[in-house]
Amino acid sequence: MDAAIIRQGELVNRGIMAYETTEEVGSVEHLLVDVKAAKVTGLMCKSPGLMGRRLALAWQQLVKIGGDRIIIYTEVPESSASLLAAALDISHLELL
Repeated sequence: MDAAIIRQGELVNRGIMAYETTEEVGSVEHLLVDVKAAKVTGLMCKSPGLMGRRLALAWQQLVKIGGDRIIIYTEVPESSASLLAAALDISHLELL
């Protein structure tokens, strides 16, 4: 599989759509990173609306990152729960 480099800033506010239902899930708020393993483990999503809830999405849920939307599986793999628990919100950290 070909790897591509994408910056967090290119993903923030990008819409997220469910693969199974094609419904809008929300938009990317920030990335979740496992600092010890130095890898992205998921995304934090904010659902639309005034009372939008925050939802952690595992990186394994991603189907495709498109030009204007990210397609995800709505089912969370059980193996991903522990990875998300170890992840940190990097939105307010300076990365070098």
